[in-house]
Amino acid sequence: MNPYFPLSLTKVPENVYLAYNHLQNLSRRSRYLISEDMANRDIATNLTYGKHFKRSLVHLNTVMEFIETTYNQKFTNIFVNCIEARNIGLKYFKIV
Repeated sequence: MNPYFPLSLTKVPENVYLAYNHLQNLSRRSRYLISEDMANRDIATNLTYGKHFKRSLVHLNTVMEFIETTYNQKFTNIFVNCIEARNIGLKYFKIV
């Protein structure tokens, strides 16, 4: 999923590629408690908080929009409980 790779089957817009990379980094952070800033080894700064979950929802929503428009794939709404995400509008996530 690299917009700069010439042999990609589908041209991926840069914003979708960046959203995918951010989502991958947030996923790694939640699994292994590591930050994108590898120089920072303080465990408290590497924990996952609601603000990280909110970011992951935004990035995943971007990727899902690309998949829906490019591959005509339909997604159902996903209900999520995230206080930090209540003020943002997401197409595929309903914040409760």
